[in-house]
Amino acid sequence: MPDSWPSAFEKIMRAHLPRLDPAAPLTATLRPADQGVDSLALVSLLLELEEEFDVPVPDDALLDLHSVDVGQLAALMGCAGNAPGEAEVGR
Repeated sequence: MPDSWPSAFEKIMRAHLPRLDPAAPLTATLRPADQGVDSLALVSLLLELEEEFDVPVPDDALLDLHSVDVGQLAALMGCAGNAPGEAEVGR
């Protein structure tokens, strides 16, 4: 089953993942860090997601930011849908 995200989530994620081929699926296990996204860019991504979904990210979630995957970000924003890998960041 393909991962399911709101279109706004997918659009924001893809905008912050310039190395991801536009034809490639955005999967729950994809890690932004593996796509060359550094910690400053990850914080920028989180801020944009927070603003779009009006969901504050807890400070302790920032501790494991380098290892976060798309599914965890979706779960943090409350828009994980049917996507696997919905574990919380920092858990």
